[in-house]
Amino acid sequence: MALKKREIFQQLVSGLELTRFLWALYSLRRRCLRRRMGELLRSGRNPEALSKEFEPTAQSIHNWVAQADRDEGRRNDGLRTEECKELVRLRRENRQLRMEREILSKTSAWFARETGSVPARSSDS
Repeated sequence: MALKKREIFQQLVSGLELTRFLWALYSLRRRCLRRRMGELLRSGRNPEALSKEFEPTAQSIHNWVAQADRDEGRRNDGLRTEECKELVRLRRENRQLRMEREILSKTSAWFARETGSVPARSSDS
């Protein structure tokens, strides 16, 4: 029985490795496609023709090229990719901190009701 569980576990682990590999391959293909679309667009190709040939919409191709230009410093009309990622991370962290603060507030109110006393305010905060 233990051998069966081990085999199942090994299959799951190898499945996770395969999933990571496939995701990395997909991500690499996506980056290469976007880079190639930018090169073709800058060389004078029409975005509508590129969208018919390669599947993404013309607007997607415009967006990819604009973001690549921002990342390379050619445009200043928006956030670079690193800045967008940092903004997402900070918003997530802010949301987590607000939730933790709310939980602590409710917990302290509950303890105050249970003990029948309100804790003294600290002058440190």
